[in-house]
Amino acid sequence: MPQGMNHYFAGTLLEVDRAASRKKHAMYQIIAVLLAIGGWIAIFVAHSGKSHTGSGATTVKQIHVWLGYLVLLGVVFQGFIGMMKLRKKFAKWHGKIGPAIWFLGALNVFLGTFFISYAYNSAVQIVTVICILITVSMTLLLRTLAKNQTKEENETYAPVQTNIPY
Repeated sequence: MPQGMNHYFAGTLLEVDRAASRKKHAMYQIIAVLLAIGGWIAIFVAHSGKSHTGSGATTVKQIHVWLGYLVLLGVVFQGFIGMMKLRKKFAKWHGKIGPAIWFLGALNVFLGTFFISYAYNSAVQIVTVICILITVSMTLLLRTLAKNQTKEENETYAPVQTNIPY
């Protein structure tokens, strides 16, 4: 998902044709939705015989489980809306909700890293946290730069207001 979002944001920064930028964004996001669904299936199979709702688990694990379901539903919903946007322009809120869902997903993966310490050594946990932080930081940086450039372009091309009485 960060790759898809970054293609969308980089399109603005690199002055890439908007249609080409959106196509790459869509391609990466379709792959991300399929991988998210596949990841959920893998988790469901790996946890067979255990609660899939987090019942009986610690509060942090319950938050992790339910946030995961919320994020997965959001990802599938965003993917559906994104596919619809390829044919017809609508749902301007798609670009605002997408980064929020992505951020919640990154937060949930971050929460999940606290559970892997039992299965792996702490080095894996530390490297995973560092990778998450770098990915989130770079994506937020690109988004901020793209928004600032778009804002500057809108200010540059804004019609000049004059107070000439007629």
